[in-house]
Amino acid sequence: NAPNVSATYLAEILTHRSPVPKPAKVFFSNSGAEANEAARKLCRAYRVRNGQKDCTKAIYFTNGFAGRTKGVLSATSSKPERQRDPFWDHCDQENSIYIPYPGPLDFDAAWKAFSAINLLTVDRILIELSCQGEGGIIPANGHIVSRMRQKAKSAGVFWIVDAVQCGMGRDGSLFGCDMLSTGPWPPIEPDILTLGKALGGGLPIGATIFRSDLDFEMGEHSNTFGGGPLVASVALTAFSSIDEIILSGHVKKIESLLGDTLFEILANENHGFFSGELRGKGAMWALEFDSRGVRDRVIQAAEELVRTEKRGLRLLGAGQKSIRFMPPLTITEKELKSALNLFDKALRSL
Repeated sequence: NAPNVSATYLAEILTHRSPVPKPAKVFFSNSGAEANEAARKLCRAYRVRNGQKDCTKAIYFTNGFAGRTKGVLSATSSKPERQRDPFWDHCDQENSIYIPYPGPLDFDAAWKAFSAINLLTVDRILIELSCQGEGGIIPANGHIVSRMRQKAKSAGVFWIVDAVQCGMGRDGSLFGCDMLSTGPWPPIEPDILTLGKALGGGLPIGATIFRSDLDFEMGEHSNTFGGGPLVASVALTAFSSIDEIILSGHVKKIESLLGDTLFEILANENHGFFSGELRGKGAMWALEFDSRGVRDRVIQAAEELVRTEKRGLRLLGAGQKSIRFMPPLTITEKELKSALNLFDKALRSL
């Protein structure tokens, strides 16, 4: 068989450019959920091989999302009553520790909860960086995350960064955590980093980038379609295009336009629907409403504008009562302004 050159090149780029300590390796799969599954299994296999079977605890963050497959259900708690609770078992419950996400408002509580945990019993930490996505677009406090990372590293706890949604340009960076830490705090260097979604340029892909010493032994893990020549070739092109978009400053323009316009809408007292919270960075933002019912009415009103405007706006909820704004990275300023104008009209229609 001919060698899969595209997958080799893609692996070289991801290991070289990612913040995972070198030397690093990549396992390719079909989705972000599969990438997170592989990350969990890497940690467990390492513990078993090195006589640390009793190190089984995992730290997750409330309102997190890591996928819907069995192995990562514990890390998926943005809507636990539907996404997690009908499917998990007593082992997942007993070994999962939940603490607040270190966001703009909860970073102090997150640090206190983290500091109270006996890390000697903890296998791994899985955290979405630089933002929680499905849980409501909540940016992380880089200083607190860096302190958590250093404490986990000292205790031998594996640090997994989930950049499936907020990586690949979405938050303005390639790998979610590469620009998170500032000032005197050390950079975030994950032991394992997971990617999906945008990396495939529309085709299904997952990538688990990890320290080479954590690698599976032969037969411990495998995949049928992961890293195939077609999707790997597309991912190479997608990565290059996203890299160019970031370097061009276009994501920063989207960030400025989204943030400024949504703030103006939030400040308009005529609407009276908002809880007062606007969150986001890069090309991922969320506006929080007073209730889920109001949020859902706005989503419906935006779609129904097609009757009067001959065009509508498809909106998606996040968290319990927020609407997320995640335009394509290739969107023009004119198109984005038009979409935000439709959003404002949907609000006024109510």
